[in-house]
Amino acid sequence: MEREVHHCTSADGVRIASTVTGSDMPIVFMTDAVISRVELDWTHPLFGHRFRSHSERATLIRDDDRDSGLSDRGMPVVDLPHGGLEALVAKTGLSEFA
Repeated sequence: MEREVHHCTSADGVRIASTVTGSDMPIVFMTDAVISRVELDWTHPLFGHRFRSHSERATLIRDDDRDSGLSDRGMPVVDLPHGGLEALVAKTGLSEFA
């Protein structure tokens, strides 16, 4: 399945990389920044099968956390424990997701 990398900007100005694949109920799948690389995640030996499986049954939304993968570097603001999640959800226009 083709995955196009998109970027959104967090409240403190850091660009966050993300992909959206599949259709139906949206799932925002967050992983540890150490293994986050949206353009390579389907080839990951431990998680690749999960990403493919979720995309077959739902809309899978993945991100590279700040300081990892294709996202910019930058310290998170204190009130955003995951600096890109708020920006990612706003960009996709989701009102509900798992």
